[in-house]
Amino acid sequence: MALPLEKSEKVIDLSKQVIVIYGRSKIGKSTFCSQFEKPLFLATEAGLNHLEVYRMNITSWKKFLEACGEIAQGKHDFKNVVIDTVDKLVVFCSDYVCGENSISHPSELPHGKGWALITSELNRAITKLASLPYGLVMVSHCDQQEVETKTRKYNRWTIS
Repeated sequence: MALPLEKSEKVIDLSKQVIVIYGRSKIGKSTFCSQFEKPLFLATEAGLNHLEVYRMNITSWKKFLEACGEIAQGKHDFKNVVIDTVDKLVVFCSDYVCGENSISHPSELPHGKGWALITSELNRAITKLASLPYGLVMVSHCDQQEVETKTRKYNRWTIS
C-alpha cells in the first residue's frame, strides 16, 4: 500500500460527520439537533414532545437494530441520524447481551467478558451506522464530579 502524496479534502458538511453532543438535562441538546438538515431521531427516552421532528421510538436493542436496518436500506431522504440518548441505548445493549448470555448482570461472566461483549456489540452497531452516508449525532447527558487535588477542589463535567 502506497503512502498518500496529497492531503485529504476537508469535509464541512455536517451530514457527513459523526458528532457527540453532551450536557446537562434540559439545556437544549435535542432542540439543537433538530436544526440539523433532515434529522431522524432514534428516541430512546421521552423528552422530544416539545419538538416537531421525525422520530422512531426505540425501546430495546432489537428495535434499534431494526431501525438501523431500515436506515441502511436508504429508502428515505434523511440526512442525519440522531440517537437521543446514547445513555439509554447502552442500557438496551446491556440488557440484550445479558439476555443472550442468560445472565442478569455483565459482571456474572468471568474476567470482564460481559462488559467486553457489551462494548463489542455497541461498537459493531455504531460503527456500521456511522459508515452510512448520513451524519450521525449521538446525544448524551453529563455528570458533574468533584475533584480534589492537594491544592484545590473543582468540579469537572464528564459524559455519562
